[in-house]
Amino acid sequence: MPTKKERPSQDTNSTRSDKAIWQCKIGEIDRSRLPNKSDGPMRKAVEEAYFALTGEYPEFMFTGWGAGLTEEERFVADWKQP
Repeated sequence: MPTKKERPSQDTNSTRSDKAIWQCKIGEIDRSRLPNKSDGPMRKAVEEAYFALTGEYPEFMFTGWGAGLTEEERFVADWKQP
């Protein structure tokens, strides 16, 4: 693992062709319906699925209920609603 001094300072979209990062956005639900610590079960399920698929645990995972949608994602999400 590189030390803090070796890490790029502003590299927020770094990709390496030999590595893959899976991304998912799922929702929506009113925040008032989310119980305390509701990130835990979702995080555990994704970690277990990752392990089942790859045979190893993820090196990192960023999760939480604070995500949003881009304009394009919002358009698609709203278009798919009944």
